[in-house]
Amino acid sequence: MLYLKGVELENFKSFKGELTIPLVRSFTAITGPNGSGKSNIGDAIQFVLGTRSNKNIRADNVKDLIFNGGGGGKPARHCKVTLVFANEAGEDGQRRMSVDSDEVRFIRHVRLTKSGNSVSSYKLNGEDSSRNHFRLLLAEANASADGYNIVLQGDVTNLAKMTSRNRRKVLDKVAGVTAYDDEIRRANSQRDKVDEFIERISILQNELTDQLGNLKKERETALKAKEKLSIEQSDGVG
Repeated sequence: MLYLKGVELENFKSFKGELTIPLVRSFTAITGPNGSGKSNIGDAIQFVLGTRSNKNIRADNVKDLIFNGGGGGKPARHCKVTLVFANEAGEDGQRRMSVDSDEVRFIRHVRLTKSGNSVSSYKLNGEDSSRNHFRLLLAEANASADGYNIVLQGDVTNLAKMTSRNRRKVLDKVAGVTAYDDEIRRANSQRDKVDEFIERISILQNELTDQLGNLKKERETALKAKEKLSIEQSDGVG
């Protein structure tokens, strides 16, 4: 079964230095008083999962994710977040993620260059990886930063205020139904292209059939004219 078994932070937002947050299999929520860092933990998870916009993790750019010194300390030059997933094989011997390991570690690291620019890097179980590879593997587990795998503060209220149709869309997305919808749309699109191609072939076939018929008529006319000419020439010789 696949589940998030731990989050490891290093100089991420308000967290100075290294911090490990173990999550057991039945762990479902992070609670605490205001200002304790709950939202920053959620931001860290989204940071690795690959949110589409930095605004979703309350940052203008990735530089804002690096510990800034806390008002009086020394600002850090890098930050790193690791998501540790359990990826044990099921009874059928299959793993949810196509990684041959009981544990999958997604690591995203951001560092500042001497000129102050930010550079991001990705590692999967210690090996160099990429943002796209992360997304492909996480998609196998139906995990997305912009989905409802993580329920942040305010999400429950927003869900309650949704129309029944929009709420159904959310449930379909969480259940993975939308992935099948995408497959159906792609299949329908391919079918339409094939139908269009067949229609073009049919039109071309009809045109060629008409041309062939005309050519046969012209051939018959030419043969008759040739035969008539041969007869006339024979009569003239006689």
